[in-house]
Parts: sequence; C-alpha cells; structure tokens
Amino acid sequence: MKILLSVFILCIYCATALAKTSAIIEEWKTHLSVNQSNELVIREYKRIKILDETGYRFALFHEYYNSFKKIRSLQLTVFDATNKRIKRLSKGDARDVMISPSYEVSDVRMLVLDPEYRNFPFTIEFDVESSYNGFLTLDEWIPRSSHDLQVNSAELVLECHKEYSFKSLELNGVEKPTVQETEKTKVFRWAVANLPSVE
Repeated sequence: MKILLSVFILCIYCATALAKTSAIIEEWKTHLSVNQSNELVIREYKRIKILDETGYRFALFHEYYNSFKKIRSLQLTVFDATNKRIKRLSKGDARDVMISPSYEVSDVRMLVLDPEYRNFPFTIEFDVESSYNGFLTLDEWIPRSSHDLQVNSAELVLECHKEYSFKSLELNGVEKPTVQETEKTKVFRWAVANLPSVE
C-alpha cells in the first residue's frame, strides 16, 4: 500500500513538474439561471492569457447552436502584452458553420471566431450569453479542461427558483457548493483557484 501511494504521489509530482504552461485562465465566471418555465440562460465571462502558439487554441471561440439553444450575444476582446486593447469582435464577425450536411439529421450549427492575433503573449476576453428553450442536463463544468492550462480562478453559479431540484457530482478536488437562499430563489456556487498546469 505504501509503495502504491508513493508511486501515485511521484506521478502527480512529475505531471506537474514537467508541465508546460501555454495559457492561463486568469478569471472565468459562468452564471446559469433557470426560471420558472425551465428556460436556461448562461452568461459566461472568461479572461485568458495566451503565452505561445500551443496555447492559441484557447483563444478560439467555437460554440454550437440549434433550435433549442441560441447564442444571444458574443463579444471577444484582444489585449496585447501591455494590456492595451487591440481589437474587439462580435457575433457578426464569427463564421457560421453547418455541422450536418442535411437538416434531415440535425439542425446543429456552430459559431467560430478566430481573433487572428499572434503577438505572444496576449490576453483575450470572452463575454457570451446563451439560452436553452428546454434542456435535460447541464453541461459538465471542467475548469482545467486540458493539459498545459493553468487556472487562477474559476467560478460556476447556478441560480434557480426554490422548487428546482437537480443532482450534481463533484470530482477531482471540486468541493460541494455554497448555497444561499432567498424567499424565491436558491444560488449554488462552486469555485476553484490556483490550479497549476499538468502534463
């Protein structure tokens, strides 16, 4: 048992020590709001520092939409290494791509927005609002979704009416949410901070 524990600790140490940080999520706030008619509105703000070409993939925006999910607004802002604003792009600047060649199978489309800026390091901000007209599950929340990605601060907030019930499962060090209640609503808040990049 001691040998297994030692090997496990060594593997974690090596994964962290050998990791190369290509991007840093400086701040990520996701706010989910469920109203009485079970419409879901998602507001997401993300600020990411892109350090090199490998991390450039985190500067790309790509999100699907269909007859149930709408992307209401999208704003992408690019800042240079001195934090000077270089450009601001919106939903109208994104490419609208059909995923299925036939609407007989699916009506899913995707918005793709590339900042087309490669003077590293630079910082990018995403500000997105989406809505679902009916849903069965909430998306997984994975703050450190990839290798070579450091997370300084990430927060998920679910605001719902008091009668709304759901099940959640916290994994990989994410703790149970804090809960605040008012007369009509409940607010659940999950948060993580200072996650180093892993190999």
